[in-house]
Amino acid sequence: MRIGIITAGGDCPGLNAFIKKVVDKASQLGAEVIGFKNGKTGMCKSVPDTVLLTAKDFENGIDMIGGTMLGSCIRDTQKIKDAIKKGIQLPAINENGVAVAFFPFFKNAVEKMKIDVLIMSGGDSSIDIFAKCANQIDLPLIAIPKTIDNNVALTEFCLGYSSAVEISKNLIEGIRNTARSHSQWIIFQTMGGGTGELAMNTGISSGADVILVPEVKFNYLKILQKIEDDNRRGKKFGVIIVAEGVPPSNKKYKYATDELFDLLSKNNVSARITIAGHYIRGCNPNAFDYMIGSLGGAYAVELIQNRTFNKMITFGESNVGMVNLGDVISSEADKLKKDDNLTEFARALDIYIGDEFID
Repeated sequence: MRIGIITAGGDCPGLNAFIKKVVDKASQLGAEVIGFKNGKTGMCKSVPDTVLLTAKDFENGIDMIGGTMLGSCIRDTQKIKDAIKKGIQLPAINENGVAVAFFPFFKNAVEKMKIDVLIMSGGDSSIDIFAKCANQIDLPLIAIPKTIDNNVALTEFCLGYSSAVEISKNLIEGIRNTARSHSQWIIFQTMGGGTGELAMNTGISSGADVILVPEVKFNYLKILQKIEDDNRRGKKFGVIIVAEGVPPSNKKYKYATDELFDLLSKNNVSARITIAGHYIRGCNPNAFDYMIGSLGGAYAVELIQNRTFNKMITFGESNVGMVNLGDVISSEADKLKKDDNLTEFARALDIYIGDEFID
């Protein structure tokens, strides 16, 4: 048996632990593991860019570090963009332009490499693309949800999220010391384009004063009022968490972070911007992500052994499960909701998170 494995989309902590355990378990079955290099880019070559993975590849302890040993890509390759422009039509998957354009390359790659079953890790968009392409040629597929945004449907946790929260908290603890020393307000921008779960959990766990997320409308004047109230009580510093996907009210700004900084500066509030950026995505996995990455890899091979295909593995606080891939791709990506635990926690701690959830 030939098992293909690919890490699609952005990297995150825990991927190498996941890959290692797939290789370990597959070797016990006598199966080969073929790694597709650099995500969709490696599949789009006429001769797919691959590597035969063995236990020897992990003797250097790469499973303990961040990133992905296979490489990945976020942006669609030029070949996919060109195919989209040509208007390639495959009616069964025409609701996803990238899947339509990627399909010929996907089909060529798995057929040339004689892949019997594919294991892929990805966020909601990558899972959607690979599930639709695999379905076209009846290729058995197992998906692992991974994104520091933690927004893949039907799973409590995604691989990488826990580490990103932990490293963000640690960064803020250091930054707060500087804020206290200089009587400043720190505006800390996290990743999270469409959802604020990373920002919300980071803010709660680090004792932030304000948390701004894409799902909630907020009022800049209320932030100023909170700062003034704190100042009257003798608190001269604070931390404001802003998810990168929060839209600015003025289109001249790319990020709400910059808009907020200018507003504070104009109102004589000393402020400093810190952008966590890719540092929190490329960090080494914490204990939880190493554990679920390893369990996810082992469980994926177990499903293959039992001929249970077309599933996405799910991660809970104390369990690993599975759901049908069809249910995942027919569900909307997760977003924070009014009655979520994180939302209620933030309000109970008197953290300003905005005023009204966006439907």
